[in-house]
Amino acid sequence: MSEPAARQIEADDLLSAQQLYLENGWTDGLPIIPPTPALVERTLSFTKLDPGDVIGQIPERRRTITVEKVAINAVMAGCRPEYLPVVLAGVEAFSTPESNPHGPSASTGGSGLMLIVNGPPVTQLGFNSGANVFGPGPGAHANATVGRALRLVLLNCAGSVPGGADRSTLGHPGKYSWCIAEDESDERWNPLHVVRDFAPAQGAVTTFWGLSTLQISDHVSPDPEGILASFAAQLHRPGMPRGGGCQVVVVVGGEHRETLAGAGLTKEDVRDGLFRLRPDATISEPEDILVVAAGGTGGRFSALTFSWGSGQRCLAATRPVEDCVNLVRSTDEGSD
Repeated sequence: MSEPAARQIEADDLLSAQQLYLENGWTDGLPIIPPTPALVERTLSFTKLDPGDVIGQIPERRRTITVEKVAINAVMAGCRPEYLPVVLAGVEAFSTPESNPHGPSASTGGSGLMLIVNGPPVTQLGFNSGANVFGPGPGAHANATVGRALRLVLLNCAGSVPGGADRSTLGHPGKYSWCIAEDESDERWNPLHVVRDFAPAQGAVTTFWGLSTLQISDHVSPDPEGILASFAAQLHRPGMPRGGGCQVVVVVGGEHRETLAGAGLTKEDVRDGLFRLRPDATISEPEDILVVAAGGTGGRFSALTFSWGSGQRCLAATRPVEDCVNLVRSTDEGSD
């Protein structure tokens, strides 16, 4: 394994380190954990990859992202060391050609990078897939820090600096951190990674360049058709240039899920029903609707987010999480 290549910078104390990172534009505005050599080395111990291995590239910016750079930003974000394989999978996913990261991370449109975690890492690492799935809390440490790590990688490794390469007019809060896990407890619905041709026992991360989330409230429809009609009514983007071609992630909350699955509808049935009922051509293919099971069971709420762009396709991308994540609990139980 090669030696770490990052240069080291000295600071007198923690407050001095915070000021140094702010002045150099290396943070999202929030405090960071200083990435000391010991913390970075410990984090790197949770991957079989070499620190110098390239995990992602953005050719338009001549940017190369190495495993070591990802580990440094994961430490800064507050990730536990064992989260690194999930962060690496996210970086690999967002930097793929189908994800096409240059456009959405530079556009005035202000999309954020959404992560959806599936498989064993959800329970092994404690990702939240239930109540308040988009929000904060003690049970959201993995969600918050992994999502933030990806944003810091975009900032520090991909050059997506607000006011520089990142030209967002408004942005949205998901640009700080936007990571959820799917609730896979209901066997009636296949998890997203299985729908996307991964094995059920395999960990996977899906990235999605999403605009701000729209919450859907339907407390009156007693049957699946009514719920699908409520959802489908939102499947349009007024004023969107160049016609259709968007993708959309539809996050189905617990009570809506129970009505739909309880009536025998599969995820594919939900997807096809939404496509059939859509009001215009914003969504041009059924496969461009990604149905995700997440959220609590208190209240008949769900949500959706559209992808950035239409004429330029920037697609959801799914990549596997390295197998060594399965060793987490036996090797580092209770670490912080």
